[in-house]
Amino acid sequence: MRFMIIRKSAENTEAGQQPSQELVTAMVGFHEQLARAGILKDGAGLKPSSVSTRVRLKGKQFSVIDGPFAETKELVAGYSIIEVPSREDALAIMRRWPVEDGDVELELRQLYGAEDFPASADAAAGPPPPPPAPPARQPGTVRYALLIKSDARTESGAPPDPEVIQAMDGLVADVAASGAMLGGEGLKPSSLGLKLRRARARVTIVDGPFTESKEMIAGFSFLQYQSKQEAIDFAKRWLQIHVAWSGTGEGEIEIRPFYEAEDFVHQPAVATG
Repeated sequence: MRFMIIRKSAENTEAGQQPSQELVTAMVGFHEQLARAGILKDGAGLKPSSVSTRVRLKGKQFSVIDGPFAETKELVAGYSIIEVPSREDALAIMRRWPVEDGDVELELRQLYGAEDFPASADAAAGPPPPPPAPPARQPGTVRYALLIKSDARTESGAPPDPEVIQAMDGLVADVAASGAMLGGEGLKPSSLGLKLRRARARVTIVDGPFTESKEMIAGFSFLQYQSKQEAIDFAKRWLQIHVAWSGTGEGEIEIRPFYEAEDFVHQPAVATG
């Protein structure tokens, strides 16, 4: 089972503050341990919402809104994608989150797999093969995380219709042909997730579902482009497919640039994303 551990934003991450050397060292060590155990699949930090953009579709009207955004506690500051046998194992990993990160809120969300979509996978064939490694970052490009927001349809756990899967496959194929696609997944509803809150060394676990569905994410695409406008254009195509399926008449995608190693004064010992 694959899970995304979402590190929620806070005042310091939204201010773009550099992490301490102690935190950098601790996070690199944490990820290295998980990688050696074959658990870590990906992990990275996202730049603050002040350099981010939201694309909204309501009816047939698009709007593009630049950050910063006010919902600090519901924004995503970073993530780790892990593969473990169960949700209990994923929670055990979350409990090991470095104490050097201080007071923190982490959200655990399970990822959809090909086995969850009978229309696109033969259950008798066994588990699907692992996704291919993403291409290397192209010179002159910026990596973006496009985070599509949850709605009533995604929170219901209803799988996409075959027509929607086909449309998304076509969109991804177009982008992959250019080398811009780095990855993408859907997240299962928050009813299957949980949150870990650590404050003053006290840990609290809260099971889903969560009420702030409009600020949660239902899926992501990782892309590399030479301009943000290209990411906006992708977001518009994705929203048209999603809104036609969701029946809500509206949708939103947040575009967040990745942090890269060169953005930090304290250089990580190894790349984590």
